Formats: sequence, C-alpha cells, structure tokens
Amino acid sequence: MKSIDLKSLVDIYRANGGKIDKEYLSLIGKDYNIEIKENELDSLESLVCKIEENLNNNTDYSIYNYFYLGYKIPQIGKEFDLLRISEDMILNIEYKREIPNIDKIEKQLNRNKYYLNFLGKHMVLIAYVQLESKLYILDNNYIRELSFFEFINILKDNKKCKEYNLNKLFKTSYYLISPFNKTDAFMDSLYFLTEQQENIEKKIIVDIENGKKSFVIQGDAGTGKTLLVYDMAKKLVKNKLKVNIIHCGFLNNGHLKLIDKYEWGIFAIKHYKYALNKNIDVIIIDEVQRIRM
Repeated sequence: MKSIDLKSLVDIYRANGGKIDKEYLSLIGKDYNIEIKENELDSLESLVCKIEENLNNNTDYSIYNYFYLGYKIPQIGKEFDLLRISEDMILNIEYKREIPNIDKIEKQLNRNKYYLNFLGKHMVLIAYVQLESKLYILDNNYIRELSFFEFINILKDNKKCKEYNLNKLFKTSYYLISPFNKTDAFMDSLYFLTEQQENIEKKIIVDIENGKKSFVIQGDAGTGKTLLVYDMAKKLVKNKLKVNIIHCGFLNNGHLKLIDKYEWGIFAIKHYKYALNKNIDVIIIDEVQRIRM
C-alpha cells in the first residue's frame, strides 16, 4: 500500500466532481481492498479545508504527506480512516460526518488504541466531526476537544515519517487472541471484537432472547470464530443464562483452565450426553466440521 498526499487526494476529488477513480484507489492500494464511500471523502475534504483555513498562509504542504487511506488489518478486518507512521509515533485520524454522542468517538479511539498498541510506538488518536467542525483527541483513554492550532502542530511533526509495508507491520497474529492460549486475558476481556463480530453476536443474542433455537457461524480459518463463540458464551452467562459447550475434539489446556478455574461447562464430544441436560438454556457446539458423518 502506498502512502498518499492528502492535499493531492482532495484536489483529485474536487476535480472529479466529488469522486475518486477506482484506478487511483487501485494504484495506492493494490491488493489491500480499499473501500472508500463518497460521504467519507466529503468529510475528509472538509477536514483538509479546515487545515487550510488555519495554516495562516503557510504553504508547507509536507504536513499532508505519508498518510495511508482506509487500511484494513488482514483477516481481522479492522479499518483505519487515516494512518501516518514514523520511527517513534503513529498518528490515527478518524473522520465522521456526524455522531450521535461523544461516547461513540471515545469508544472507537480506544478500540483503535488497542490495535495500534502492538506496534510499540507513541500513539496520537484524533477524530474530526464534519458537521461540528470540531476535533477530538484521546487523552489517557478519555477524549477532549483539540484546537486546530494543536492539530496542525501535530501534523508538522513528520520529519521521521516514511513508507512502511503495513501488512508486515500489522501482524495478524498480534490480534487473534484465543480463549485457550490467553485464557486469563480472555476472561478479563482484554481484547476487542471486530465490528462485524459484534454485529453477529448482538443479533444472535437478541434472537436467543426472542426464542430462536439454532444458529450456524461459518468463516475461514483464522477469522476469529472461536473468540466470537466463547465471547458470546461469556455474555450469555452474564445475562443469567446457563450455557454448555460441546467441543468436537479433545479438550486442550485452555479448555481445562476454563473448566477448573472459571467453572465453565465444556465437554468433549465423546461426553456430549453430559452437556444435554434440561437445566441448560444454550448449547454451543464448537468445531462442528470435525464431526464425521
């Protein structure tokens, strides 16, 4: 993925009547599956306009350099609107047309902080809201309003920025936390689900509470199905439902820790009959593809 000059991108957007050619997106993000909506680019143009207004005739266009647009972490699918990376700092800027409440920005920036923290660099996380013409910055896990003067000074701090191979920088293995190899971290909820995982989970939990009986979750290897399923089990238990899990294979050390330390009801497939008792509200069958018919 190639870094871009924000000013040049916005100039192209304006010249093309509010559109970005697919050829241009392909050029900067070949094999990165960039997906940019027109309303998002409208918010980005608004942000660049506000920067221009506050530059006080300063023509140092280098502040627009080295940004990555719409990067997604492979397999995880976590997306960042804008990233700029230097030897010792990473700048993340999210832009929105509007927001229902300020807490939503705080939640998103804290989520971004979790994913960016694995890079081991100082992090600056900022959000711009177009209809408010306001900037917000994450400060000790809480957001505060950021002046454009402060923002431009942050943009000027780019002397150590350079091009990176983002897929090598953002190693997928960092984020695929497992209830089995990091059991205590899982139980302490030291992770985030992706937005897609959250949406699937919310829908299933609502459907369960409304009486729906069966569900199937499918996905490629390494896409976080196990984390999703076990996170759902944890939430269902917190909702006072009784849950048993049938694992289609031998139990591993993580399973045993969940059973012994956290009193989860997990059963190997050969003992499935013990999981099927009338006092259980939800049965989860994990790794069902291993069952031989």
